[in-house]
Amino acid sequence: MNRAVLLILFVLVLVAPLIIHWQLGREVKTDLAGGMRELIIVTAHQESIRREFADAFNRYHQENFGEPVTITYLTFGGSEMVRMLDEKN
Repeated sequence: MNRAVLLILFVLVLVAPLIIHWQLGREVKTDLAGGMRELIIVTAHQESIRREFADAFNRYHQENFGEPVTITYLTFGGSEMVRMLDEKN
């Protein structure tokens, strides 16, 4: 390959992650209702524990960062959770 093609490929490799990061950040901000940030937690804990954590974390986030956060729980059974985590690795 000639130098021009290599230079173009080099620039694309450097710029592509920045464009992807910028685009994903825009999507996250516009997808959430009311502009709130969202924390997604995968857990097998019962509802009372999830609710207590969500309330406490939301207070903490509001006090320290000046904005509320929406917590979304993904609940799976133990074996399903292990399978899902194994698939991610």
